[in-house]
Amino acid sequence: MNLTLQQLSVFERFVRTGGLKNAAEDARMSEEEIAKHLYDLEKNIGLPLVTTHQQKARVTEAGKEVLICAESIDIPMRALKGAIKEIKNLERGRLNIVIPEEAHDVMPKLLSTFNRVHEDIEIHLNVCERNELITQLNSGKIDIAVMDRDVSEIDDGISSSPLTQQWRNVFRNDQPRSPAARSFCDFATRNAKNSANPDLD
Repeated sequence: MNLTLQQLSVFERFVRTGGLKNAAEDARMSEEEIAKHLYDLEKNIGLPLVTTHQQKARVTEAGKEVLICAESIDIPMRALKGAIKEIKNLERGRLNIVIPEEAHDVMPKLLSTFNRVHEDIEIHLNVCERNELITQLNSGKIDIAVMDRDVSEIDDGISSSPLTQQWRNVFRNDQPRSPAARSFCDFATRNAKNSANPDLD
């Protein structure tokens, strides 16, 4: 069988909402698309999943088994979609930052301000020596490293953005940054510009 998550999701909606029209509205699809997914699902199963009796749809024995499977998948999928939405909207997430000892007086205030806006972001801040910081950055274990402006000793896969006039947020180009990491870099860049130009709004 070559079942898809969408076929199972459509079938669950069809049974739960009671028909093509309601399922189409719930899934934001056309009735033709719903019917096509149901047809393909039945074809893959090799048995009818729904029968019609006196203009009422009834789920067959095979359909009941498929529905159990569809419902068991649909619930965690909805939870997953909700979690991803929260991460994108910065309603949850994790931010790993490593700084050298020389920058320990810079970060607490910045992180406190950032965390007041995004209070559900879990922030992990570690302080270490410069050589260890570079090792962690190159290994991809952290989101952001705080370094001075001289980053030439690191490979060309590294980029940076302003943190303060002295320090920069450094991150790898080949490591996808989380929404939390991107948001903090943007926040720090704005803060650095405002600090350099205090008269700007």
